[in-house]
Amino acid sequence: MEKFLEIGEIVKPQGIKGEVKLRPYSEEPTRIKQIKRVYIDGREYDVLSVKVAPDAVFLALSGIFSRNDAELYRGKIVTVKREDAPKLKKGNFYIVDVIGCILFTSDGEEIGVVEDIIKGVQDVYVVKGKNAKISFPLLNDLNYEIDVENKKMVVDKKRFLEVSLYEN
Repeated sequence: MEKFLEIGEIVKPQGIKGEVKLRPYSEEPTRIKQIKRVYIDGREYDVLSVKVAPDAVFLALSGIFSRNDAELYRGKIVTVKREDAPKLKKGNFYIVDVIGCILFTSDGEEIGVVEDIIKGVQDVYVVKGKNAKISFPLLNDLNYEIDVENKKMVVDKKRFLEVSLYEN
């Protein structure tokens, strides 16, 4: 499993005291309040304060004291060590842990490897199959199971065939 998890991207400076506006990758950005230190380009920063807004998270980080300092971080990815990341509820998982899972249908047919997850109102999984790239929304009625420890994902075959899109 990955040692670092991406929690968001710095969009821009916020204010004049060095805060940054973060576009969070989490569906529950309030979890970021639990994080005490983050990493940007491999360098460690203490989290001094966190403010959560409907569309963003505002962070004050050690060593970033002015708007000019904060401007240097625009577009940077913020990561956290896995052991420092907020704990997830049972059955939830980090996206990075699903990438690389082998997708099977309920009758045991191997479809391919999950290579991307596009976040949105409905998450779309992208799978590299033997002869095509396959995209499908992760719907509840797919009756899916994800086992990140064994890098395996299983979906209901009939429903999967109804909702998946094949690209050559």
